[in-house]
Amino acid sequence: MTKNMQAAIACSPWAPSQINDQPKRILVMRHNCFGDLIATFPYINSLRTQLGSDVEIDLVVCDIYSHLAEHIGLFDNVIKLGGGFNTKKRFVFSLAKIPYLLLRNYDVVLDLQNNKISRITRYLLGKKPYTEFDKYSPLPAGERYRKTINAVGITPVELDTHYQTHFPGNCNDLLTAHGWQGEKYVILNPAGAYENRNWPAENYIAFAKLWLENINDATQFVFLGHSERIGNAVNIVQQALPNSVINLLDMTSETEAFEIVRKAEFMLSEDSGLMHMAWTTGVKTIAMLGSTRADWTQPLGKQVDFFSSSDLSCGDCMQPTCERGDNYCMTRITPPMVLAKYTALTAAQTNGG
Repeated sequence: MTKNMQAAIACSPWAPSQINDQPKRILVMRHNCFGDLIATFPYINSLRTQLGSDVEIDLVVCDIYSHLAEHIGLFDNVIKLGGGFNTKKRFVFSLAKIPYLLLRNYDVVLDLQNNKISRITRYLLGKKPYTEFDKYSPLPAGERYRKTINAVGITPVELDTHYQTHFPGNCNDLLTAHGWQGEKYVILNPAGAYENRNWPAENYIAFAKLWLENINDATQFVFLGHSERIGNAVNIVQQALPNSVINLLDMTSETEAFEIVRKAEFMLSEDSGLMHMAWTTGVKTIAMLGSTRADWTQPLGKQVDFFSSSDLSCGDCMQPTCERGDNYCMTRITPPMVLAKYTALTAAQTNGG
């Protein structure tokens, strides 16, 4: 499919009966990955809010991505598939869950995964209203989730980032224990998976200095995630700005990270799961997408903006390394450009844009 074509959404719409004007039980399938799972949450949140607590919504998800789903308050049951990253093992675990899923007797299936395992699961559950995720249309993932859910015809859903869940524990204590002084904080997230999705650590330092000089000199910059991926970049930034960095690498669960992210003033992020966590919780976000296809990955909402490579002849290449050899789609972004985009975004929000 070319980038200017949109696919039809495969579905069998829900048809209200005289007995039930809305389904009693809905099954959502989104097995992986973490960022893609998070991107479904605002639309499931909209569905949950409109249908109320009388309708049960279950989720089938890989166990390695289940923790946040279990605690976010959107799902009545989270059915976990074992097998980790091994597709064959995951398939066996999915077959083992079929008797339980049949007993649940779902009225509607929302297949937001659309892979061989989810399609086989849907087939084994028998003929019933369903909708199948549009994987390939040149639209942001969030918009494709919205359209996929709406295609089944239960009730129209929209982007809803206002979650009612409050997780146990106090993330303020964790922040304070690592030097937080109580001011609004900014999250910097140099967690792009590949080199041509990475912004140089020196640019994060320069951006932080610009922020301190022009926005708020008391701001602290929080780092979350795993040291295996971003530890080197964080160490460089922390050495340059020792009094302004809160380093929480390897210290948070998914729920703790979620709470810390949604309380942030702003996130500057490469393409990663935390970037999706920010825009899906309504946090002001600027994403630097690098080689990622922007039409699939861009964050959504009035509080977001992004840099992409779509204007380049080699842009949106989805490659792990740069054929040019200079990572131009990321290195051309300067710290003043980021600050200017943030200032414009803030002004638009202030003016009601």
